[in-house]
Amino acid sequence: MVRMTFKKWLKTYKPIKNSLRRSAPFDGCLFDSWCNREKMKAYLYCLINPKKIWTLMEHENRLYIVAGWGLVNRLGYFVCSMPFENEWDAPEIPLGRI
Repeated sequence: MVRMTFKKWLKTYKPIKNSLRRSAPFDGCLFDSWCNREKMKAYLYCLINPKKIWTLMEHENRLYIVAGWGLVNRLGYFVCSMPFENEWDAPEIPLGRI
């Protein structure tokens, strides 16, 4: 899997702001996976274009952003303005340890 820096990912895919919560993490762009309203809004975007959804996940005490609607170890979702080509070739964005 290809890796990409968070800064380059922001510039390339352009995540949109979460209009339901101004104080959302990641400069207001993260949709919480445990808040039903936020999760439902992100899911509606996913139905419109599933190639614009990314998942913030935790694996072995590290944070990653991965392409697609993830269910395992998810912490939240990003809805982006620009789509990825396909899930298998999309970059993985490591964010560091938690």
